[in-house]
Amino acid sequence: HLYFTELETYYGEGCSSNGDQDCSSKEKIQNRLSSLLSEYKDYEILLIAHSMGSIIAFDVLTKLTEEISINTFVTIGSPLGLPVIGARIFAEQKKINPSLKKPVVPNSVSCRWYNLSDKLDKIALDHTLNDDFNANIHGIKAKDYFVYNNYEIDRKPNPHKSYGYLRTPELASIINRFLKGKRRHRFYRRYKSFIKK
Repeated sequence: HLYFTELETYYGEGCSSNGDQDCSSKEKIQNRLSSLLSEYKDYEILLIAHSMGSIIAFDVLTKLTEEISINTFVTIGSPLGLPVIGARIFAEQKKINPSLKKPVVPNSVSCRWYNLSDKLDKIALDHTLNDDFNANIHGIKAKDYFVYNNYEIDRKPNPHKSYGYLRTPELASIINRFLKGKRRHRFYRRYKSFIKK
């Protein structure tokens, strides 16, 4: 209640709209991402989710299994390994599949899931998600990588900040690998020509 107010709002039952009685913060937040992913469902997608965004993305990808295919899912500074989060994910997944024994990677993740965390990131307390989630129908599990998030503001380090994660060599390599994929060759050529300029 004191330290994770955003999570409390997300998981809360209250309605955040005066005119809509069937709303919740969780549904409204998920709908924003669902709509965006649906808009680009005919493309190959690399989805990068930071911190609480990784929880939202995981929930949305679990729901959209039949509609959306995510080629590459990247979580950065993710709290998905925290027991309180894992328990909620597992409870939601058990509603869909009562025979589950452990939370599972959403089936909409079709090729890769990379989980990047800095050892000093206090939000990503459980840095290894590979052992927290069973593989999905495509055999995908999290590949965990330790990275150095060197973000500072006023000479004070913040190893959880998204900017620091986004500029790590490991994430640049993941994005480059995605862009070089066979079906994305046209976009990769544009990317390479932009870099040369």
